[in-house]
Amino acid sequence: MDEIRVIYKKRRRLANKRLKILVLKPITEAFFGGPFMLSGAINAFRRLDHEVEVIPLEKYAVDQKRLNQLIWEVANSSPDFVFTLNFIGLFPIMVETMEKMELPHVSWFVDSPLAYLKEKEFISSYTVVFVCDRMYIRELNEFGFKHVYYLPGATDPKIFHRIREDIKDFRCNISFVGSSHARSLQAYRQMIGDGNAQRVLPQAIRLQIENPTLSMSDILEEIQKLLPPTVFLKDPEGEIRALLEQAAMAIYRKEIIEGVAEFGLHLYGDEGWRILLDEKVKIFNTLDYYTDLPKLYNASKISLNITLCGLKTTVNQRVFDVSACASFILTDYRKDLSGLFELGRDLICYRDSEELRALVRYYLKHPKERKEIAKRAQNLVLKEHTYVHRMDRLIRTLREIYGT
Repeated sequence: MDEIRVIYKKRRRLANKRLKILVLKPITEAFFGGPFMLSGAINAFRRLDHEVEVIPLEKYAVDQKRLNQLIWEVANSSPDFVFTLNFIGLFPIMVETMEKMELPHVSWFVDSPLAYLKEKEFISSYTVVFVCDRMYIRELNEFGFKHVYYLPGATDPKIFHRIREDIKDFRCNISFVGSSHARSLQAYRQMIGDGNAQRVLPQAIRLQIENPTLSMSDILEEIQKLLPPTVFLKDPEGEIRALLEQAAMAIYRKEIIEGVAEFGLHLYGDEGWRILLDEKVKIFNTLDYYTDLPKLYNASKISLNITLCGLKTTVNQRVFDVSACASFILTDYRKDLSGLFELGRDLICYRDSEELRALVRYYLKHPKERKEIAKRAQNLVLKEHTYVHRMDRLIRTLREIYGT
């Protein structure tokens, strides 16, 4: 590995204006929720005039020979830094090698990092972590990461913009696009066959549904206090917490969807929705993110956002994508929204199903007001919330840490 370090250090130039960025692109099927954001980041790096090399990880199995080949390819590329999403594609030996090479590695967590970080071996003085949800900054610091920063989601206006043609088939009063999480709900229902589980887990689920910004870890900790001393909720790997969060998400989304079905909702998603919902809701197949989704956002009078429970203070990229189309969105409230938008002026939020119903009813009757809000949101998003803005900020942060 000493030879690799020498080869790399001769070419290190992080302070230079034009950087070389190596992106590890994971197998799409194993990459939950991130391929679109990864593509957005790659395109933004290039629009900022940086050189980008992408290594598709499907070429590499986890055996030692292939892993050594991947490490050598990373070193031979001689990048200024390595970029991943959610640490996917990294292994502890790679982090150790990159530290010896003094090669910065940057990972952007676009959902809960707790699902991915189980080993201290990922900690390095050359690891920089960005999180969409600032709630996780303290936990990551306590885990041992020195460089942790807030970087919210964004949009790509090359994909999401105003469209007037070829949208007739997508027209509707209100639409929602998203996963049902029905499989997690089924797994949870199998879990509660245990007597102790029947007593406590439904309480945890209901608390999460009614308070989606609460941490499931905190909920389980409070429930533990109510149990007899002989009953313990053992979850060292966080698997129960993650499953309960996903199961709660299924019920939460189901209740929200059922609450607005009467307004002519069109729902696009997986087959699990047909298990959760009755025939009152029109269910369509999933849409292509790059071609059909922008058309739907442009054709919908109202786009609905139901944020994942794993995002406690922030929202997903849908808020930015819809707004970039100058289309109107109703999203559930998250604390960080007030720092990204002027709430009530640029963005309208709901806090429960009843408030959502009232807002849907109002804005369907007030198209002029709806369009004015959507246009203000578009202007703000294009000015402050694109992937170019986010990756520029990421690189400026790296220069402050390693550029001298």
